[in-house]
Amino acid sequence: MDKSATGLKVMLTANTWTESTIRVMYKLVPVGYAGNLDDLPFQFFNTTGRPDSGELVPQNDLTTFTDYEFSVEDTDDFDAFQIKISLLSWRQPYIPRVKDFRAIALA
Repeated sequence: MDKSATGLKVMLTANTWTESTIRVMYKLVPVGYAGNLDDLPFQFFNTTGRPDSGELVPQNDLTTFTDYEFSVEDTDDFDAFQIKISLLSWRQPYIPRVKDFRAIALA
């Protein structure tokens, strides 16, 4: 990035089931960091990886997707980031799906 940022917003649409969930995490790379990125920890958005609205709403069908936002503000300055999305299911046929993924660094 040309300028450092102090916040991060992730937007996505998800299709989930009662038997599944999604957790979203982020890793911020401090300005000037020259070390191994694997040494930096991933952190959950909203401490649990849940969206800003608080809960995922299961659609329980194959065609309906719902918009979700995940955000973090007032962080230390960073100039790069990574996003990790965990798609979790308790029953094999009910796997959550994600599309329309967008991530924006906020100054």
